[in-house]
Amino acid sequence: MREVDNCGLACPQPVINTKRALDEIDSGVVVSIVDNSVAKENVTRFAENTGCKTEVAEQDGKFIITIIKGELTPEQPLEVNQVLEAKPDGNTIYTITTDALGQGPPELGFVLMKSFMVTLKELDPAPMALIFMNTGAKLACEGSHVVKLLGEIQNRGTEMLVCGTCLDYFKIKDRLLVGKVSNMFEIVQKMQTGKVIAIA
Repeated sequence: MREVDNCGLACPQPVINTKRALDEIDSGVVVSIVDNSVAKENVTRFAENTGCKTEVAEQDGKFIITIIKGELTPEQPLEVNQVLEAKPDGNTIYTITTDALGQGPPELGFVLMKSFMVTLKELDPAPMALIFMNTGAKLACEGSHVVKLLGEIQNRGTEMLVCGTCLDYFKIKDRLLVGKVSNMFEIVQKMQTGKVIAIA
């Protein structure tokens, strides 16, 4: 068993440290210790996405994440296959770092962003992924003027990753309606898999 103490570390370091520990073993157990819920979610999701089993326990304000490598859950391969089949493009990834498109008046930017999402919804094939960072994270939350459009795009098979650090900064994590909370490690990993187009 290997133990990795990630207490006090900011995203994405807990995920990186956990990945390194898992990469060093063919099978076995890695225990990753974190001291906040964001890191707990990030590390757990990373481990499960790589096919590992996870168990989480809370003790003295810390989260003890036990990761078992070498025993895949039966559901995991199916989920991965379904995601891949739902993305006929398998190529284009849009990173969206603003809730208002362009550098002009915000009112115009909101109109342009909605027009962009309407157009994106009609693309065939659908994009592989949309990644939301900075104020772009607000678009996937309750109160967004494009959240319904994002839901329709997601229903076409487009994966949506929303920066957890950004959601926490704006205190809107509990208002997320579309996509999943992500972290910088997962975001950079996703960006390496396709053609990235930045929307700012």
